[in-house]
Amino acid sequence: MAGSPPPLWGVANPFVCLQDIDREGLRVRKAFLFIGLLSIIWLTACGQPSTGTSTPENQPPVESQTTPQPETPDMKQELQPVKIALSVDNLVFTPIFVAREKKFFEEEGLEPQFLSLEGGGTTVQALVGRSIDFAGASGGTVVLGHSQGNDSIVNVANIVGKATLQVAMRKQLVDELQLTLETPILDRIQALRGRVFGITSPGSASDSTLLFYLEKAGVDESEVKKVAVGSGAGLVAALKQGQIDAFHTSPPNPQITELEGYGQVIISAGEVPGLDKIVYDGLITRKDIIDEKPELVKAVVNAIVRGINFTHDHTEETIELMKKIFPNTDPRLVERGVQSLLDAWPRDGLQDRTDWENTLALQQDTESIGATIPSIEEGIMWTNQFLR
Repeated sequence: MAGSPPPLWGVANPFVCLQDIDREGLRVRKAFLFIGLLSIIWLTACGQPSTGTSTPENQPPVESQTTPQPETPDMKQELQPVKIALSVDNLVFTPIFVAREKKFFEEEGLEPQFLSLEGGGTTVQALVGRSIDFAGASGGTVVLGHSQGNDSIVNVANIVGKATLQVAMRKQLVDELQLTLETPILDRIQALRGRVFGITSPGSASDSTLLFYLEKAGVDESEVKKVAVGSGAGLVAALKQGQIDAFHTSPPNPQITELEGYGQVIISAGEVPGLDKIVYDGLITRKDIIDEKPELVKAVVNAIVRGINFTHDHTEETIELMKKIFPNTDPRLVERGVQSLLDAWPRDGLQDRTDWENTLALQQDTESIGATIPSIEEGIMWTNQFLR
């Protein structure tokens, strides 16, 4: 019975009817006196009508089982639902995976629902269409949206602060072209001329970064056939089946092709100048959510920033978590992937004007921009207000 007083006189429950006592076999002669003492309680406990008298001074009141109990601090907190979609399913979003596995979202009062969509463009479309509340996607999609007149999206944290893509090419083609990581970078980019190159989706980081590569090496966009495949796993499968000649994603997908023998990495992360200190992948939301639910934005940002900082402060534990999340990937590749990405995750998720200046320049260089050049001042495409 909720709220019942502690047992009295050594009896588990004195508030019972006499016939219950009979059924329990308590027929000891010496019990008569004891039962007499209980009779006063029995008159009330067996459903006798109230006489309107007050509760005896030394006896605590008996609470009904239906009486609602006051909420206590240790009771489970009601969690606020939130939908978060990621543009790719690879190690680049390790900080978010960490936050999920360590229950940082729940500790911030959230009940997260995670979705994996196919590419940054698709993910941001879902955000604009109000199917989700937050998107983990390329900062370039924010620039593109604002340049096309859609100023409803805002980046509220920088998750990946430099390009992390690595290009994997079919092993047979690499051998034919005699390419290695020692081959001059421009020659390796020019080797993409006339090839079928897989991206996640139009307007995604994989799309704009490819165009940036080609522009640097003097290769016209029309000389490379782009195929939108979707997820990282889809790109790996397409390369294995010979449907594409090359693709790029963050680890571990390029390394998987090497391990399985049908691909080889020909361009490593950060080799192409101009792709560091940018908002490569950020946490994007809508202005109406910022205006109407600032506490929700703050909670999501807090959880993800805790995930970012955890990867730096507890790298070995992070690696073990990622091995569980990617059980079909060779553990050695997971470890190498996390270690190679550490310096891409900016502590505290901070972003600045230079990050957005470089992100804008990347979109302009690749002509992945609309008619309007958006402002890079804080408060328009991006804000740190939830990071302070």
